[in-house]
Amino acid sequence: MTGIQIETGVLGGTVSVQAAGATLGDAKTWTSFPGKSDASKAGNAITLRREHFEQARAGVALMRQLLSANHAALAAPMAMHPIEQLQKLGELRDAGVITAAEFDAKKADILARM
Repeated sequence: MTGIQIETGVLGGTVSVQAAGATLGDAKTWTSFPGKSDASKAGNAITLRREHFEQARAGVALMRQLLSANHAALAAPMAMHPIEQLQKLGELRDAGVITAAEFDAKKADILARM
């Protein structure tokens, strides 16, 4: 899931979910319908009655928060495995970038966290 959209009208509305890989004209996306007036016909749309608008808005807001947190986590750099960290430190020591004492201190720190 890459996005979620809510459209409300006078009497009813829709909640639509966008998925990765959906393209314009594809039934997976609500934007494929001119003017969005037929969004309820998309396979990924949930039709709403007016009395459910507030619950739907709250649900959409929560889903957007979860999507945002997920996207942020995916964008964050992955931590290196401790063995990879030790190999990199060894390369830095061998290249003279860090001293043997610095290598030993960092190695002890990494091993203590394993």
